[in-house]
Amino acid sequence: MDNKSIFTERLILRRFKDEDTEPFYDIMKKPIVTKYLGSGEGKTCEDVQRILNSFEKHWTEKGYGVFAVEEKESGKLMGYSGLRFLEEAGKTEIMYAFDDEFWGKGFATEAAEKVMKYAKENTELSELIALAYPENIGSKRVIEKIGFEYIDQREFFGHILNYYYQKIR
Repeated sequence: MDNKSIFTERLILRRFKDEDTEPFYDIMKKPIVTKYLGSGEGKTCEDVQRILNSFEKHWTEKGYGVFAVEEKESGKLMGYSGLRFLEEAGKTEIMYAFDDEFWGKGFATEAAEKVMKYAKENTELSELIALAYPENIGSKRVIEKIGFEYIDQREFFGHILNYYYQKIR
């Protein structure tokens, strides 16, 4: 397992720490941020703790997972980007979510590109998928910019989502 942080021009991707719980809750309690995540509702403190625990468990079990994304200049937690094995698909998904103050500035694309590079260099994964609500234009743009191919629409978590695929080796 590689515990090293990943740096981009503007971002630091790193494992979540205990002190991220409160700022992560501040992001995830916003319905605008969680509109296209899970139930679509803002998350409670308990939800956020469960999410963070699942991220850590995934790292332990799979050796890869979801990174906290921090703004390099300010040190502020911006959201997350990373990889998770999606049981329902039998494949690993690239995923990301950012506080709305960081939308439309290329941060999700910048982070996702580094996650793709991480997957190629630090895992045995040969393919990845991405999922997006059809109406989530911003997420669809990120997915397409990082080279995923739209396959079709499929049901996940009780919702019809766009399903994207990319072979990485």
